[in-house]
Formats: sequence, structure tokens, C-alpha cells
Amino acid sequence: MKSPTDIAASVRVPADELPTVVAKFDEQIADLSVIERNERHLVDALRDHAIDWYDRNVHGRTGRPLEIGQRRALVELLDRAAPGLVAGRNADQLASDLSRLESDLGPSGLGTPEERQLRAEVDALRRDLLRDGHYHRDHDGPLRRIAALVARGKGAWAENRIRYLERYMGRDRWWLR
Repeated sequence: MKSPTDIAASVRVPADELPTVVAKFDEQIADLSVIERNERHLVDALRDHAIDWYDRNVHGRTGRPLEIGQRRALVELLDRAAPGLVAGRNADQLASDLSRLESDLGPSGLGTPEERQLRAEVDALRRDLLRDGHYHRDHDGPLRRIAALVARGKGAWAENRIRYLERYMGRDRWWLR
């Protein structure tokens, strides 16, 4: 009969392998769009896929699949990691979208003071996102101010840019802290 210590050890995943599973999960999250990342069920499906991927690797190396306790531990680990991974990917993508917005102000139709203010707001938010590495609730205010400035631009230009920005302001942001 196994001791409690042996049972506890048998349901663990080696600590040096955990970063590999999290990295696989993060890669999969990176392939989703911002809108898809807001869908918890899609992220849960990727979590399960990452665990299945790891299970196949373990089974190939050891000849044994993961135990139920190991799968549960990985589900818990990846569920705890998911909000941070999504917030990080969204911060990276928004920073990139803000750079594109800033480089495309020529046809905006904004006046010089508004364009200057928009550039300052974009630059400040982009720097903050890159410094923090995650999108946080307090980034919503600057993003709304940027969207309001963009809305003052010419019709189609403004509509297209606002559509990009609205993806980050969705209401189903389960990952937002």
C-alpha cells in the first residue's frame, strides 16, 4: 500500500516540465485573436489540448499516460495561468495596434492639436503596456480617451481604427484583473 507521501508524489508533474506545458499553452493563446481570447470556452479548449499534448509526450517517454491527479493538477495550473497569459498577449497586440495607429495618422483628418494629443495618449499607453507586460483594468481609461480622439477623425478612417480598439474593450473579458 502506498503511503500518503507516495500518493502525493505520484500525482505531481515534474517541476522542470511545468514551464514546457505553460509555454505550449501560451503559444496556442498567441494564435487566437483578441476577440477569441475573450471567449473562455476557447481558452479552456486550448488548455485541454496543451494537457493532451503533454500526455502524449509523457506516454511516449514512459509508456504510461498521465494519471487523473496529474491531469487535474495541470488543469488547475493552466487555469491559474490563463488570465495572465491572455492579458500579456493582449497587451503585446494592443501595443502593436497602437504603433500602427500612430504611423497611420496622415489620412485621419485630425487637426494638429488633436493629432498631437492622440500621439501623446498612444505613446503613453503603449509604453505602459510594454512596461507592465499585461493589459489591466486601468488601461481602459486611456484606451477610451484614444478611441474618443480617433472618433473625431474622418469617417472610414475613424470607423476602422475604432473597430480595432473596441476589441480590447469587450464586455466578456473574464481574464481582466
